Order: sequence, then C-alpha cells, then structure tokens
Amino acid sequence: MVAALMEQLAAVRRQMVRIGDIRPYWTEKRLKTGVTQRAISRIRVHDREYRVTDRFMQSLAARFHVGREFFRYFTPDEVFARVQEVHPRGWVRLTTDRDLALGMSNPDRPAVHPQELCKLLQAQSGRLVEARYTGGVVKSVHRLDEPEWKLGREVFQNTFTLETPVDGFGLPSVYLSLIRQICRNGLIGYAPAFRTDIALGHSDSDGTSGPLRRAMDCFSNEEGYAAIRERLQSARQSEASVYEVQMFCRALARDTKPGAFHCMQPVYDRLWRLTGDISIKYGVASDQAISRKKQSMLPMDCTIYELMTFATEVTTHHADQLVSGRQIHAWVGQTLATEYDLEGSLRNSDADETPAFYLQQSNR
Repeated sequence: MVAALMEQLAAVRRQMVRIGDIRPYWTEKRLKTGVTQRAISRIRVHDREYRVTDRFMQSLAARFHVGREFFRYFTPDEVFARVQEVHPRGWVRLTTDRDLALGMSNPDRPAVHPQELCKLLQAQSGRLVEARYTGGVVKSVHRLDEPEWKLGREVFQNTFTLETPVDGFGLPSVYLSLIRQICRNGLIGYAPAFRTDIALGHSDSDGTSGPLRRAMDCFSNEEGYAAIRERLQSARQSEASVYEVQMFCRALARDTKPGAFHCMQPVYDRLWRLTGDISIKYGVASDQAISRKKQSMLPMDCTIYELMTFATEVTTHHADQLVSGRQIHAWVGQTLATEYDLEGSLRNSDADETPAFYLQQSNR
C-alpha cells in the first residue's frame, strides 16, 4: 500500500519561483451582459508548461488574495505582474506533479515532504487501513487500538482519516471516521465538529512532521466518537425528509465525474426505490413544487441512517465514477453534526432492524 503511494508521489516536485515568473495562459468568453469571463488553463514557468488545477487557483487566492473575479476586469498576466510589483513577498513555493500545477505556498512555512510522509505511514503499517493520493493531498485511514462496538446488528470500528497536503497548501486535518465491518465501507465526518487541524513544526529537534507523527501514534477523541454513536442511534429512529434526500442528491451530482452520469443511473434507480418516488407519494411533478419549509416536514420512505448507509456504500462501490467522494462524505458529516429534520420521528417504533436495502441491490 505505502509502496504504491511512494510510486505515485515520485513525480511531485517543488520549486521556488517569483509570482512574476509565472506566465499564465487563459481562455476568454464574452457574456451577453458585456462582461468578459477569463479562466486560466495553463501556466509557463521558465521553460515548462503545466495544466492549472483547482488547488492552484485556491492557493493563488489564499496567498495573494486574488480571486477569480479579478480576471473579469484584468487579464491574468496583468494581475500577476501587478502582484509581483507591489507584494513584498513575491516568492512562492510551487508544487507540480508531472504536467499539473498544484498548490502555491509561503516558502517560510513548514510543509510535509512526500517522502517524509511515506516513512511515517510505513511505521503505521499495522494500523493503516487505506492510503491514497489525489491532486496534492494524501488521504490515509488509520485504525484505533479500541474494541469494536455494535449498533443494532452492525459492527463498527473507530478510525480516523488524515488528509495531508503534500503541496504545502493548507494544514493536515484529522477527521473522525468509522468502518462498518459488514461491508468495510467507511463513514467520514467531514464537518467542523469532527475535524482537527494539525499545526506543523519547524526545522528543530522535533522536525517538521513531528506533530503529524504524534497524531498518528496518539490520536484519541472519546467524546467525538461517543457523539457520532449517539447521532447514528438517533438516525435509526428518524425518517429522512424530502429536503435531506434532495441535499444528498445534490452532493451525489456534484461528486459524479462529468462523463459518468449514465453509469450512475442504476444508483439513482436504487435510491428512488429506497426513498420512494416523491411524485407518487405527494402528487407533485417534482420537489421544486414543494416549499423549502414543507420539504423539511415531509418524510420519505427511509430513515436517515439508511440514507447515510446508502451514501457511504456509493463512495465505496462506485468510486471510479466519483471525483473524490468528498462531497458525499461532507453531506454525511454535516447531517450528523446537525439536528435531523424529523428527529426521533420513529422513536416509539421498532427501529432496531434497519434493512440493508442498498447492500441487497449491490453487486460485489
């Protein structure tokens, strides 16, 4: 697992450049309003060209407070030249991966080196569940040395998910997560309530990655896991509302790769069988015919727990059709961290037996 990760990270490179030495190339689109929309597609640094990624644009905005809206009024080369002229710290640490331009960062701030991170993960091999690299960030899932616990008939293992940027843009973040043993699919709490940022050290006796190593070795959050367990129990006793189903569908659509919507049609078919058809259930053409307030009050045919289980199954068994699964996990985390629309609506009924609807429909 770590060996494959090292091979992926072998092409990651860092270089010190001035913002004025970065030559942008862009596309233009004239809108009917008269505004010219410009989007940077490539950059040239010295004698090499790189394709621009979202992380490059996000880091540009974070480093120099230059958002995409600036390019409505000025061409990108004008913006870069002006930043170099007036900014007292025009040097940046640019990270590239083959022909991709990843994040830019402040050269004076510590950053985790890819090889250094691989050594830390290698030392965690006994507890490492998964390690994956995507576009400047390494996501690793670590098992905690704690006993499994049950919710109904399902068995869970406490884990934590560590997202470490290797391009220097942003801090490593730890998210509380779980593994459902029946299927090995994971639930990640992508919400501020379940997230902890790790401040990196400097080049002293502790080393840049010292805090990262301690987090891998000693991470624990009993209160956080207890809160997740309580919220999951409540999810089994709460019907999913029209609005909550709609929010999940939006997250699923945002996370689906542009050319993979036709491949995801069977997933949507199973989702409608789980939740029920809103047009039949409430006699409307679509959910848009129902006000936002009523959407939160009308139940669908499944519980929140079933909907979250479906969501995490999609990220596990249809990962090839998804951009990253982050939007779906973020929906799960935000749903767990807030009160459900129909909290406790099934509290007086027998909600212990949750049908594994999606599991019965999946092909493994």
